[in-house]
Amino acid sequence: MEVSEGYIEALEFLDGLVNYEKGERFPKYDTRAYDLEKFAEALRALGDPHRSYPVIHIAGSKGKGSTAYMLSEVLRAAGYKVGMFTSPHLRSVRERIQVDGALIPPRDFGDAVAIVKDAFGEPEPKFRTYFETITAAAFLYFAWHTVDVAVVEVGLGGRLDATNVVDPAVSVITSLDLEHTHVLGDTLADIAREQAGIIKPGRPAVSAPQDRVGMGVLHERAADVGVPLYVVGEDCAVEFDGRTMTYFGVTGAKSGIVPAIPATVQRTNAATALLALEQLIEFDVPETAVRSGMANAAAPARCQVIPGKPVMVLDTACTATAAENLLETVRGIRGSRLVALCGFSLDKDVEGVAEAIGPDAYAVVAASADVPRAMPVGEVLGHFVGLCERLEPGVTPADGLVKARRLAGRNGLVAITGSFYLAGEILEQLEGAIP
Repeated sequence: MEVSEGYIEALEFLDGLVNYEKGERFPKYDTRAYDLEKFAEALRALGDPHRSYPVIHIAGSKGKGSTAYMLSEVLRAAGYKVGMFTSPHLRSVRERIQVDGALIPPRDFGDAVAIVKDAFGEPEPKFRTYFETITAAAFLYFAWHTVDVAVVEVGLGGRLDATNVVDPAVSVITSLDLEHTHVLGDTLADIAREQAGIIKPGRPAVSAPQDRVGMGVLHERAADVGVPLYVVGEDCAVEFDGRTMTYFGVTGAKSGIVPAIPATVQRTNAATALLALEQLIEFDVPETAVRSGMANAAAPARCQVIPGKPVMVLDTACTATAAENLLETVRGIRGSRLVALCGFSLDKDVEGVAEAIGPDAYAVVAASADVPRAMPVGEVLGHFVGLCERLEPGVTPADGLVKARRLAGRNGLVAITGSFYLAGEILEQLEGAIP
């Protein structure tokens, strides 16, 4: 693939911006670090590209990416041109910006970032961040391609996230969990309030099932802005026979759905996506498109099964709930021996993951991705002491993968989890880098 000079210049420019994702910790969630008014003002210099197409806006702690892929694939199967913006990326920043499943080409990425750079002017201290710049580039690229709809995933939280400048056709909240607590708040109620910030007046909202407190917060926000909140398990239901799923929704039933990933949590994400689609009354999505789209909607590094000897399952679980979901997949396919290859960012619930995975694992191998936020190997292993008898330092993800595969043996299974950065480095080892 040709890599243009403009693309290289764009990457160099982005590397010089404030990047909260790679720092040791995200800053406090307030307007000093996350200034939506300034960002909206900057977008006006670009002609407000994000207002030229309908947007499905997705927040939540878990399942955002999977739900985004499902929505995108189903709408594509229905014949629509679909933009998709997700984060973070695994092997290439271009993964974040896609139209009809194709990554933004390097030349177009370079052009979009250059235009955004000129419109924004010189970076200000603690503003014009990496995420804001890429978000603006995505909005611009979708406008260039005159997409019929854009599926936009929140980066962090919701209320103050750069993506929250959109006027959504529908707002979607996936599963809430105790994540980024030092930024978003220590309780599910705190986290729900931040996520609920994407629910807008005059626009329907959809939610995955939540705990009682979190759901109460979402209902309160919907009532405050005067919009309906549709909830999976209340306004729709699913049946699963072990292979196919039937969805019973607001507008009727859709049957014969075979999810690309059969895990229970992915069926919840599928129901959330389909409930959201039912609110897009201007879009015609036939049952055949639902079946075709769902069968193709396999987001990378979300319970991704990699065949071989041993089999590997690649995931990014970093909370106890997510780890339990991963184990459900593993238990359905595992061989005689489970080895966990784990690497985490500093702010993750490593203790919860360790308590979920440790007792099931023959061995745990720890590795540290090449980012400042990565937890040291020794600290990772410390969380598994007393939960798993065999603990092995892997140092780098490449070294950890070699050790984990050796320990699992040809008939075993390696579960790789903890962070997108670990997953990305493992994918590069297995499939090569993406420019």
